[in-house]
Amino acid sequence: MRAIVVVAVILSAGALVETQGPAVDRGVRVMSGAASLRGGASNAAALSELRTWDQRITDLTRAGDVRRTAATGDMIVAGRVHERFEQRHRGVRVFGGELTRQLNRFGQAESVFGLFYPDITLDVTPAIDAVAARARLAAAGGGALNAQSELELVVLPAVDGRDRLTWMARVFSNGDEWVHRVFIDANTGATVLSYNDTWTQSASIGTGAGVAGDTKKIMTGLQDARYLAVDMLRPPDARNYGSFPKGSMLTFDLKGDVSRALIVIGTESPAVSDLGSDDDNLWTDAG
Repeated sequence: MRAIVVVAVILSAGALVETQGPAVDRGVRVMSGAASLRGGASNAAALSELRTWDQRITDLTRAGDVRRTAATGDMIVAGRVHERFEQRHRGVRVFGGELTRQLNRFGQAESVFGLFYPDITLDVTPAIDAVAARARLAAAGGGALNAQSELELVVLPAVDGRDRLTWMARVFSNGDEWVHRVFIDANTGATVLSYNDTWTQSASIGTGAGVAGDTKKIMTGLQDARYLAVDMLRPPDARNYGSFPKGSMLTFDLKGDVSRALIVIGTESPAVSDLGSDDDNLWTDAG
């Protein structure tokens, strides 16, 4: 039995590297805060970087290169606001390009993190129209477009810089009866990328003691005979998380290892082993 000790609260599902999505390695991974989050970097340098990215988001917004999609008040810290931005290129969404900025009650940036793809130069006029694209996507996925999935024109970044203008949709396959996210070239119709994007849930409910000693429910997921701190009752988003369970919220305790937390924050993506876990779904400090 193991209690969750969260040592890195900035980690979330949105921070995971997508194994079959856009070219993460080509993008600029942004992780700036008022204090240094990287070993060897001074707080002064971190603050300077934060101010640079804060201004850059403002400039990118004015230029139409990013668009604010949400501004949510913090449920714990009064006055703090979480802004979310999606990257755009000539009005077309850049798949995987997202930035998040936290503002304090004075409107000052406290942190900026996310993924941004610079130097995109694509023409965004597709040779294939939406009607033809819908038919080609269905054929590429071996079935029919998911009724809840809208056809979307997106820029798909590539590691080698040869970004593609693509039509994207979720397609139900008649072959394996899974839902696949399919991308076709918006000019040639060729399939560029396809991966299993079926949303499944297998949730468990554990219990643990609250700070007042009362019993609290903990939403978990069972994987390899271990209960993981993954909320699988709420629908997940559309990202592909590789080996991670697909839940709307993942809690990482990194087993209370501060050194591991600094490594994950600074240079590495978290692993499944970094998730909070328990053997019997009774989350206590008893061990």
